[in-house]
Amino acid sequence: MTCINTGRLKDAELLLQTLPLSQLYQDLQKLQKVISDVIQPHVLSQLSRSLSLLQTKQQQLCTHLKTSATAYENMESSLSSKAKAISDHLQYQTYTMDHSMRWHTSFRKDKSLFSYLQNGVCAGIYAGLDVVKFSVGFHETYAQGNLSTSVGSASVSGDAKFSLYDNQGFSPSLTVSLVAKAALAQAVADIHLGNSYVYADGEASVGVGVVKAEGTAVLNKEELTLKGEVGAAAVQGEVKGSITILGVSITATGTGELGAIGAGAEFSSKKGEFSFGAKGSLLAGLGFRVKVNY
Repeated sequence: MTCINTGRLKDAELLLQTLPLSQLYQDLQKLQKVISDVIQPHVLSQLSRSLSLLQTKQQQLCTHLKTSATAYENMESSLSSKAKAISDHLQYQTYTMDHSMRWHTSFRKDKSLFSYLQNGVCAGIYAGLDVVKFSVGFHETYAQGNLSTSVGSASVSGDAKFSLYDNQGFSPSLTVSLVAKAALAQAVADIHLGNSYVYADGEASVGVGVVKAEGTAVLNKEELTLKGEVGAAAVQGEVKGSITILGVSITATGTGELGAIGAGAEFSSKKGEFSFGAKGSLLAGLGFRVKVNY
């Protein structure tokens, strides 16, 4: 909040008002009568005019200081009101060693054993840690937005699904996926505009010193597939925007990275192949994707 010290202006105004200029003027008139025979009249007249002019300037300066003090007080009050209005709409939060964990399963008390045999069971977990995190957000009726920055972040997530039957009968199947990611620093911003019928969403993220690893395993009576990828980038960013009109959604995504390396391998008994490879880019690598849902 901006704070202006208007007390000094008032002190200066009071000081000028206390100067004994009027008393000096009266004493000068008395002195003029007493020594009019000694000092020439035009000298006293000139001194009188100078003192009168000085008294006028004093009054003008007092008026100017008073007006300035009032103007600065009004400006301070206006700035304070605007700062409070902005602060009421923004929410600031700072965290140290912020961690979170959540999980989900398909286990429910109202499900029967037949439902588990028919549809299988699934479970997932997510865990994340930010050494230092700062976030700010605003929320209005038709506009919401958030910005978060973190230093020293890491996360890991996993999902698994197991089933005994499919549409063709007994067919045990297991699918497992894992994702781990770490970054020295990253920032994420998102915004939402509109109502439930027409709205637009935007999201942008950038990370510095990003390392990511992914793994997938699929096991059933027809195949055994193992796939893994690992990559690192000095700078990595993604921008995503979408617009939805009456249930029809169009999403565009752009990605970019600088100083990236990566490697991956895949084995598939169904395809009868094993593959591996590596990639690297010293300069920027760019990507773009558009998806339509209806």
